Amino acid sequence: MKKFRFFTDGEKTIKVYDGDTPPTGFTPGRTFKSNPWNKGKTKEDCELLAKSSNHMSDVMKGKVPWNKGLTKETSESLMTVSKKVSKAMIGNKPWNKGVPMRESSKKKLSESNKGKKSWCKGLTKETSETVNRISTKMKGHRCFVTDWDKAKEKEYLTRKKNNSFTKSSKEEEFYDNLIKSYGEDNVIRQYFDKERYPFKCDFYIKSEDLFIEYHGTWLHGGHPFDKDNDEDIKKLSSWKEKSCNSDYYKFAVYVWTDLDVRKLKIAKENNLNFKVIYPQ
Repeated sequence: MKKFRFFTDGEKTIKVYDGDTPPTGFTPGRTFKSNPWNKGKTKEDCELLAKSSNHMSDVMKGKVPWNKGLTKETSESLMTVSKKVSKAMIGNKPWNKGVPMRESSKKKLSESNKGKKSWCKGLTKETSETVNRISTKMKGHRCFVTDWDKAKEKEYLTRKKNNSFTKSSKEEEFYDNLIKSYGEDNVIRQYFDKERYPFKCDFYIKSEDLFIEYHGTWLHGGHPFDKDNDEDIKKLSSWKEKSCNSDYYKFAVYVWTDLDVRKLKIAKENNLNFKVIYPQ
């Protein structure tokens, strides 16, 4: 059967059959067959059409599913549907994205993966072409930088608020000492300044316009991260290796080498009265 393709210039759409040349300025669209396979046929003179019609009749009566007993290899219709579904799913989000996993499913998944090593364990951008390619591809991607950073910062604040990771009582002692020195009304916890410091600061002293970050958990590395320090790079490498099987180490890498670094950078750029406390 002769095929044709739609061509358009943005306003007008025309058909151009195989072998013909489209007018200047027209670009191609999809290809279509000019006639359906069953055009002019009836159940009386076409065995395939009669069989298909009877089958669909049973389907409509609720007797059998239309594709019962059919496979992609034996049914052209099923093959066409399968290809369309596969094409439509390319780039789409999985159906269960954002849906909490049931405890039974978590347990089953955990048991099935028990003893298995993560494919990326011990690998870095320098030693693995795959890891380097993924890292390079995702670098600067909005979903993995802007939104991801906001999500991880929110997670960090929630964990800190709910005490879901180890929180030293020394921070509370530090808060009490600030109150004694400056007065309770003068000390604000989780202070937010959208223009100058777009993070939730641990403590803010109004009278001094002083921002204080209290880094009392191991997530902060014990001191500011320095990419030129061999010991810091060694610790980071160890954390990254552990992060393949641990969300806490994955989170620690983010806090120490990303979030804390950005906070200090913003404070310096805005010339803030800023202190970071690393209790011993």
